[in-house]
Amino acid sequence: MADSTKAIYDELLRIAKNDEVITNDEEVLIDNIMKNVHQYYKILDEFQQDGVVDSNEHHQLYSQRKKILEEAIELARNDQEVTKEEFNLLMGLRKIIAGIEKGE
Repeated sequence: MADSTKAIYDELLRIAKNDEVITNDEEVLIDNIMKNVHQYYKILDEFQQDGVVDSNEHHQLYSQRKKILEEAIELARNDQEVTKEEFNLLMGLRKIIAGIEKGE
């Protein structure tokens, strides 16, 4: 879990630093994303303890991944404007979530 969350954090930072400046809005967005990513991996670890992730657990994991993206979008829109930098983070997050889903 720690390796996965660090890789996600590093990727989000890489995206945010693309313009060489990390704004307060980007920091808040990344912090929120990471809070939800940690929660996702906590749930995943719990589900994997018995060695099998059943269909109900898969649905819960899907819902958690969806929550990560939806809350990030909501937060980015909170000030009625999604900046180019926030948009780039959201697109990167979409790719990250797709990668997480493939790895389940």
